[in-house]
Amino acid sequence: MNSTWTINESIVRDNSTSHYGQVETAISFLRSSIETEPTDYDAIQSSFNDLKTAIDNFLAGKEVEKNFFQSKSQRRH
Repeated sequence: MNSTWTINESIVRDNSTSHYGQVETAISFLRSSIETEPTDYDAIQSSFNDLKTAIDNFLAGKEVEKNFFQSKSQRRH
């Protein structure tokens, strides 16, 4: 995951710092979910879905949702 992102991150960062921040945040949440013990597969899947959405939104040119992760975090608790 990290090597793929490293190869492509400058493309995202150079085109949209907002999308870049959203993808970086999603990757951080996914890493954290993976490392949490005991393993919470639902949290991992949710974090993965958030990362996929962030990448898909960048590719589609969608506007970045300002409170995307805040609202996701509130739904998880």
